[in-house]
Amino acid sequence: MLSLRLATGLNLEKFRKRFKEDLLKTRANQIQSLIKAGYIHIDDGFLKISPQHMYVSNRIILELL
Repeated sequence: MLSLRLATGLNLEKFRKRFKEDLLKTRANQIQSLIKAGYIHIDDGFLKISPQHMYVSNRIILELL
C-alpha cells in the first residue's frame, strides 16, 4: 500500500501475485467510491492517487485497508 504514495502507484498484478488477493474485487466498493470522488484512478494496471490529492494519501490508504 505504501507504493500508493509514489507517482508510479500500486501495481495491481504484483499485488495480486504477492498477496493472492485481487484488490479490485476484494475492495471494489471502496475503490469505486474513491474513483467517483476523484481521489484515485487506474492507469495501465496501476492504482494511483490523483496528484492533487496526495496530501490526503494517508486517508485514502486507510480506506483501502
